[in-house]
Formats: sequence, C-alpha cells, structure tokens
Amino acid sequence: MRSFFNDRGSGCGKRSGWGLKPSANWCVICASIRNSMSELIFEVTQEADGGFCAECLTENIFTQADSWEELRRNVQDAVGAYFFDADAKSKANRSIRLHFVRDEVLALT
Repeated sequence: MRSFFNDRGSGCGKRSGWGLKPSANWCVICASIRNSMSELIFEVTQEADGGFCAECLTENIFTQADSWEELRRNVQDAVGAYFFDADAKSKANRSIRLHFVRDEVLALT
C-alpha cells in the first residue's frame, strides 16, 4: 500500500506517493500534520479565582495552577508523566504550545 508521504516523511515533496504533484494547500495540510505530531497544544483558561486550567487538545492531559509560572511547570511535569515510557529522542522532538483563551461577554449599550 502506498502512503501519501514521500521518502522524507512528508507529503510536500516534488511528487506524492501516487506520482501526483501536490498543491500548495496540500503542503500546508502536511506541515500541519507534521507539527501536530511533534507539538502538543494546550488550551489555557483563567478561572474566576484567578487560577489557570490547561487542557491538551490532542492527548488526555490536564493540569491547573494558581499562577502562570506554576502552570508552565505543571504542564511540563504532566507531559513528562504522560510520556514516561517514551525514549529521550521523541521527548526532545516534542514541543508544547500554551494557547490562552479568554472568553468575555460584553453588554450592548
């Protein structure tokens, strides 16, 4: 079975696995797939008490903290615990993105 990835592991080469030239949009999709495999994205929200909650969008990882610095440490610890059996190379190739989401309701005047 042929994959849509080329020999370098991406679909953005000169030709795809089926011998077709990928479009520019396809290259963006492939880059997004590669990034999502190596990057963990956490949605961070601030609670009413001032603390923070972080939830990973791709894995079952969740943590919370009272300050932003504490949250950063807790996220790193939680990711390390989640991938405790991964080899050092795969851990080194993984990055963490904290995406702060602020939900605010404004009244019309």
